[in-house]
Amino acid sequence: MIRALIQSGRELIGISKITIHKLVLSMLPRNITIERLQEARIKVAQLVLIDRVYLPIFERLENEIATRHHEDDLVARATAIVNG
Repeated sequence: MIRALIQSGRELIGISKITIHKLVLSMLPRNITIERLQEARIKVAQLVLIDRVYLPIFERLENEIATRHHEDDLVARATAIVNG
């Protein structure tokens, strides 16, 4: 029953375990938008509630989103300095 629940949870959010693991094992290209990362984070968060095996993926997405926000903040500050 638990196995069926996990499978139905994966089907519900439309993402497979293999797809998730490929995402974690590969480096996220810079052309993936922050919006897509945030969408992926929502899906993986749902998977974490089903099976904690997805926690490293969730953590990776959290870190990548935080890094992107930090970089955006730095660019904004640099722009403000240049524009006086």
